Order: sequence, then structure tokens, then C-alpha cells
Amino acid sequence: MEIADCRFFGRGAQVEVVFHESENISIRRCHFEGGAAGVVLTDCGPVGIYDCTFDSHHNRGGHIAGTTGVIVENNFSQESTSGGTVLANNQGLVFKNNIIEGGVVAIAIYSPSPGMSFSQNHILKAPEGWSIWVSPGYSGPEAELDFTNNYWGTTDLAEISAGILDGFDNDDIDMYVLFEPIADGPVSTETMKWGGVKALFR
Repeated sequence: MEIADCRFFGRGAQVEVVFHESENISIRRCHFEGGAAGVVLTDCGPVGIYDCTFDSHHNRGGHIAGTTGVIVENNFSQESTSGGTVLANNQGLVFKNNIIEGGVVAIAIYSPSPGMSFSQNHILKAPEGWSIWVSPGYSGPEAELDFTNNYWGTTDLAEISAGILDGFDNDDIDMYVLFEPIADGPVSTETMKWGGVKALFR
């Protein structure tokens, strides 16, 4: 199934697109705005999300859990309250060339995703928010989360670390974010500026 060149506007508790136990899905060049969440994927795969924009969701832009073979590439998410992207227990997730501007949280992690590739992204937290927030509710074996080679809006390692809540900060959390080496400047992404994106939908 392919969803392409669509606009989705949610209200209240609405989620714009939901897939559960689905296969071979491609979502391209779509705009998601408002509502509780933009895209929710549970127990799906393979799935590709490409060249989409997510704006102002009061819960999360994307929720990806229990999936296999998901590729999230060249998307832009901003101003989602609880999490720009929420990740839990995905196999072989590839997340690259995305721009995630957090509300309270840019990336929320509830359990490890074995084989995850998460690099060449811009992870930009709100001034009082978290770049990455890791849940204390995970009770499995200790896990290292590879977030190396991303751009964080700064090259100050102490500032980046202060924007990450994980097992290095809280003994009740059994996941640890590894973010060095970092990208030392904005990495190449295809995503257009937000003003240009909005102009497409006027």
C-alpha cells in the first residue's frame, strides 16, 4: 500500500494514520498536523516513511513500536508535545536524514530496538525539553542505544549530555544513550525549510 502526496489534519484525540500488523507500506510526501499523533505503527513491517512533515501534535508526531524493517528518512517533525518520535522494540529500524525539533521531548525511547541505525539526523530539543528521554519502565537487560553521528544543534558535549535523560542520570533506567562521535555541524538533509513546506499547502 502507498500513501502519497496527502494532507492529514487531526483534532483532539484523533490519530491521522494508524497501521497494526500491516506489511509493505510506503508513506511519501505527506503532511500531518494537529491531533494526538501523525503516524502510529505497531507490529508492522516493512514500512517506509519518506519526505513527510509532522507539525503540532499534542502527543507525538510518530509512534513506532514492535516493527520490523522500518525506514524513516528525510522527514521533518516539530512542536509535538510528548515526543516528536516515540520508539519501542523495533527490529532493524533505519532512521536517517530527519529533522526532529522537540516540544517537551524530541525522541522518547521505551525499550531498545535491536539493530537500529539512527544517524545523520538533526535532533533539536526545545530550550526546556529533552533531546532524548528514556523510560524508567523498561525492565529487560541493560542496553546501549547508538545515537552517534547526529547533529544536536551544538557541538558542546556537556550541553548535549544535559539534554539526554538515560541510565547515566537515573539508576532506575537500564538504557544508555551513546552519542559520541557527533556530527560537528548540520548534516546534509533533503528536507526543505518549514516555510517552504507550509507554502505547499496554502
